[in-house]
Parts: sequence; C-alpha cells; structure tokens
Amino acid sequence: MFIEVAAVSLAIGVVTTTVSKAKIFAPLRHWMEYTGKMYWLADMIGCPYCFSHWVAAFAQAWFQFTFTTSHTIVDLIIGWLILTALGNVVPVAIVRGYHEAKVAA
Repeated sequence: MFIEVAAVSLAIGVVTTTVSKAKIFAPLRHWMEYTGKMYWLADMIGCPYCFSHWVAAFAQAWFQFTFTTSHTIVDLIIGWLILTALGNVVPVAIVRGYHEAKVAA
C-alpha cells in the first residue's frame, strides 16, 4: 500500500503544481479571476497547497486507502490528510527549485 500512496501523492503534487503554476493554465486562472463569479475558485487553484486539499480529497474518495482497521470516516479523513501532506512535498520542491534557478541565472 505504501507504493500506491506514494504514487498517488506524487500525482497529486504534479497536478496541483501544474494547474496552479504552469503557463498553460494561466488563461484559465486569469479568466476565472476576472469573471467575478469564480474569483474564489481562481484563488483556490492559484495556490498549490490550497488546491492539493481538494485533489487529495477526490483521490482518497476514489482510492479509499485504509490506515486503520475500522474502515470508517476516520480512514477517509486520515487518508485525505496524508495524501495532502505527501502531495505538498512535490510542489514545494518544484517551486523552491524554480526560484533558486531564477536567482542563480
């Protein structure tokens, strides 16, 4: 199960960083920000940490990783928090590396 959790966490990190920071999604973020009705959504997807909570919640609901023997809502919450925490390792590393490369250049 560790490999599956790690793989899903890696995917969460890549998805949240790509949607939040990549130039290809900039028009979508810009459009949401300036339509007025979706400003809150643009705020959420513009932050990899914020967006990772929603992506991790979806992933946990889909894969239903179990970390206790009870298989209850507690497992869903624990899995959601673990996926969120592990999924944020990737965005932090990517953003930090990008900024360090920019400063060095």
